[in-house]
Amino acid sequence: MIMWENIEQEYEHNFNKYDESTVTQFGFPYDYGSVMHYSSYGFSTNGEPTIMPLYVYLDDIGQRDGFSATDVDKLDAMYC
Repeated sequence: MIMWENIEQEYEHNFNKYDESTVTQFGFPYDYGSVMHYSSYGFSTNGEPTIMPLYVYLDDIGQRDGFSATDVDKLDAMYC
């Protein structure tokens, strides 16, 4: 769930939702651990979360340590 009230106004566009005609998951499940995923507090204006996972409870989403396994699988699907 996107917590719009916690997002800096100039960054709200970063949370736009796109349909399958614009983006694809390449048949892989949603990846909260992707290197491309914002953290729970990305672009927060008040130190409160901007993203709360709907279906799983995770303390930390997104990361900057390297590609997740699903990131690698998607890259293979896209470019190999």
